[in-house]
Amino acid sequence: MPPTTLSMDITVLPPDVLSLYDESFYELVRKLAGPIEADLLELQGIRSAYSLIHAEDIFDILKALENNCTSNEIKANDDNNNNNNNNNNTLTSQSSAQVLPTSSPLSPTTATGTTDQMNQKNHYDFLTQALDDWLLKNKLKLNLSNDKFMESTDYKLSLFLNQGSEEAIILCSCGVRTNLAKERINFSLSNYYKHIKTSKCLMMKKKRKSISTNTNNEHSQSTQQQILATDTIDTSTTSSSSIDNNNSNTRLTSRKRAKSASY
Repeated sequence: MPPTTLSMDITVLPPDVLSLYDESFYELVRKLAGPIEADLLELQGIRSAYSLIHAEDIFDILKALENNCTSNEIKANDDNNNNNNNNNNTLTSQSSAQVLPTSSPLSPTTATGTTDQMNQKNHYDFLTQALDDWLLKNKLKLNLSNDKFMESTDYKLSLFLNQGSEEAIILCSCGVRTNLAKERINFSLSNYYKHIKTSKCLMMKKKRKSISTNTNNEHSQSTQQQILATDTIDTSTTSSSSIDNNNSNTRLTSRKRAKSASY
């Protein structure tokens, strides 16, 4: 029987489908495929589209469970045939012991998911702290005043970790997508630093323009205050000069009247 080819309209996928992770990814699967499919992916630790693409067969876990259940049923039948004279309590005890192994295939997946979550947090903390340290060191050179880059405003960091396969992508708010290279145990931000130091980064241009506007406003306010202060001094000086002139004219008039009276 020839393999069945499935077709899907990928236009229904959001533009950022590859950056969705954990709950946002599962929510998309629930909308497009259904809650059972989302639970199946979550059960296997597939937490992103990237992990799903690289999964060899997402139904392997169901096959493992089916084979395990079949083996347990055969073993239970053999035990029942060999122990027909045992009482009901013994049979119940054996059945309980045989059912328990069915949960064993899930244990490695759960442990792997927990490890991936810990690795994700470690990588996230390292990268965000590295960005803050770099900005603090270079803000004067770049003519910036902010002490930190704001995630979800200046950039968006996406981590894809799945059983040894690790990828980190940082999306600048100007729209440029940068893949971060892995150096030893951590990801390196050198590619992103090169981008934000270029004149093509609109996010950095916007930050510099905002700082320049604030500086010009402060300079304008300072100039206006100096002009007002100068006008006040000039007005005071003019008033004082007018008063002195009036006093001098009054004294001269008084002297002339005194001389006329003496004649």
